[in-house]
This record gives sequence, C-alpha cells and structure tokens, in this order.
Amino acid sequence: MAEKIRLGYGALSSDTELLTPTGWLNISKVTEETLVAQYSIDGHISFTRPNYIRVEKPQKAVHIYNKEGHYDQLVGIDHAVPYIYTPTGEFKVMPAKRVTRNWKRKYLHTGILLGGSITTLSPVDRLRIAFQADGYIKRRGITSDYIRFNFTKERKIERLEALLKTANIHYTTRLQKDSQTRFNFSAPPGFYEKNFNWLDLTHVSRLWCLEYIEELSHWDSTIPESEHFCCVYWNNRKLAIDRVQAVATLAGYKTCLGIVPHDNPNWQTSYKLSIFGGSKSIQGSSLIAETTVYNRVMYGVRVDTNMLVMRRNDAVSVTGCRKHDSALLKDPVINTNCGHLI
Repeated sequence: MAEKIRLGYGALSSDTELLTPTGWLNISKVTEETLVAQYSIDGHISFTRPNYIRVEKPQKAVHIYNKEGHYDQLVGIDHAVPYIYTPTGEFKVMPAKRVTRNWKRKYLHTGILLGGSITTLSPVDRLRIAFQADGYIKRRGITSDYIRFNFTKERKIERLEALLKTANIHYTTRLQKDSQTRFNFSAPPGFYEKNFNWLDLTHVSRLWCLEYIEELSHWDSTIPESEHFCCVYWNNRKLAIDRVQAVATLAGYKTCLGIVPHDNPNWQTSYKLSIFGGSKSIQGSSLIAETTVYNRVMYGVRVDTNMLVMRRNDAVSVTGCRKHDSALLKDPVINTNCGHLI
C-alpha cells in the first residue's frame, strides 16, 4: 500500500474531468453511480459505471502536455498511458514516467461512440441549436415563452424557415424597417435556453452527434476550407461550449478549445472551439513529459476497459485508469492493426 501511495496507482489529478452524458464532470464528484465515458481497444467510446474508485496521495506526478494546448494529463508516475506505435499500428500502454518525445507514437484524443437508440437529430433539437446561437426569449409566460429570431442573411432565413416547417411549428414572419426578417413562435416555458441544458447523451448515436455538429456549423461557426470536416465554433458561454466539445468528442472529432484574445479588458470573455475531422490523435514528437512534486490528492476511477475519456485544462484525451507494470522490459501490446484509430 505504501508503494501505491508514493507512486500514484493509476491515478489522475484532482483537476481532471471525465466525460459524462451531461458533459464534463470533475473527477472528485464521480461516484460508482456516475456514468462515465470509457474507451475500448477497438476505438469505441461507451458509457459505463466505475467498478472501483479510490483517493490517493502520491508524492510525485508526471505532467504530459503539448504547448499548443491539445493534450494535457497530470497522472501518477506509473499510470498507464495508451498510445499507438505507428510503424506497426499496434495499440500499446506504457508508464507515464517513460513517456518521451517520439514521432513513432501517437496519443489519442477521441474515439467513435458505440450504439445509441436515438439515431438521428430531431428538427426540434436543430431549432434548439439555432436558438442558442441567434434566438432570444422576447417574453416569458406561465404557459408559454415567446421566441424571436431576427435575420438579415438569406442563408439563415431559409434554414430557420425550413426547420420550423419540418418541426411543424406555427410561426409568423415580418420584414422590419432595417431589412431584418423577424420570426416569432411560441414554445413551452424553458424549452429553449442558451447553455444546452437539454443535452443528455446517454442514448444518442454517433450519427446523432455528427448531425449535431453539422447543424451547429450553420450558426455561430465558420467552416474553413479543408480536406476533412473542420468547424470553428464561437461562444461567450463556457458551459455551452464545454457541452459542444463533449458532443464533438463522441462524434469522433478532435477538438481544441481556447480563449479569444480581446484588446478591451471590459469585453466579455469569449471562447473558440476548433473541431477537426480526419485525425483522432496527436504526434508524440510534440509531447512534453515532466516529473514534478505533487502535494494534492489524486483520484483513481477504474472501468472495465481500463481506459477513460478525460479532459484537463480544456484538452481532451484518452488515458489509462490503472497501474502499469513498470518492471516490464517492453510496453505490452493490447491490440494489433490499430492504425485506423489515429
């Protein structure tokens, strides 16, 4: 037991967050009843309950990160870190204390959500995404809220009108003096809100997540030219952008979340979430691993696959959740022919 306490037996720092069906949750708040996202050796993500939780007090930790903010883990020195060895496509694990810059290794950010009975995004949920970006509640009532949109862009006018018709929602429009088209319709109280509080990812499919991000790209987003899907989403609501990052992760996208710099200190903080398709990993040659003194508690949350989807400092990655046998001469292979996962 003393050795486990000193080394950090498969443990994660107290500022680590785990992915749950309602978004990111600090690891200290995870219980054995909490559904968390586990990563499997076939590249799939699924939700499960932990089979073991513990609190530890290691003396040292290893900080694994890159300077661009794409990857960030602070773990016990013998914590199992998964990676793919690119020359062979083998999926391996290694102790955190042996992580070094190596272009032959790739470290995973995301996977593919497995299963889900809710297969496609409904027209009403598409409207909720549009509302988060451009709608507002003109008037709240006891039995209904009065929802309003104002647009000048023809693209957005056409899209919102199509969504309202598909959802079979009665609405009215009016052309304003400033050439804006105003949309009005009624909805149940509290049904439309700005933080995506309605999200529950327990039973959604990967296709649902893909459609969610695709719909999002039509609103507070830009779509750069790219060989693969790429979308940059903007928001000044941190909780909303955190939840979008959760959906993007389950869709199989790599993400990078940052603060948008402002010249005026009085301006509200705004955030930029870059969503990338075509790659699920980071090149090992860009990673930095530093052993450091650690004087706080760490948390061990174990699941059946021995891998978790985590976030630290807004950087999403896949991590182990058990101790690595550092006495082994070679990193054990846990799956072969996994080049497609990167």
